[in-house]
Amino acid sequence: MKSKPQICNNEDEELNEERLKISNFEKIYTSLNDAYNALHGEHQGLDWVGVAMNHTEDISSLEKTMPKFRRLFHRASIS
Repeated sequence: MKSKPQICNNEDEELNEERLKISNFEKIYTSLNDAYNALHGEHQGLDWVGVAMNHTEDISSLEKTMPKFRRLFHRASIS
């Protein structure tokens, strides 16, 4: 006689979570790829953050709030 397979208490829930991950994979992959390309692709967003940093550095001695912006751009560039 063959015995019935035993199902764990939360196996259905785990299988549903896995199915959801698999069904969302294409959307997740596409979104991450688009985000990467926005930063490193043709328009190179990180380069523009660097340009912004340089411009705020040039005027940081003229206005006391500029160092805050410079730190903000610096954090954005290393994130």
